[in-house]
Amino acid sequence: MESGSGLQGVSELAKSGTPVEYIEGDGDNTLIARLKTNLNINMKKRFDRNHIVKNIGKRLYALQASNKVKLS
Repeated sequence: MESGSGLQGVSELAKSGTPVEYIEGDGDNTLIARLKTNLNINMKKRFDRNHIVKNIGKRLYALQASNKVKLS
């Protein structure tokens, strides 16, 4: 669903002449693949702030567990 609406939005923006360089979202690359396949558009992707913080937190906890070090 998310990639379908994103594809439609970018398609409408391209038809109106509005340039789109970046897509902001999570780590899923389905939309980027569909844009490349269906519209022959190469986009760059940025992670949104919530996903960046979440991924950093997960990696810090994994590092803490593997090294048995207290993070404070």
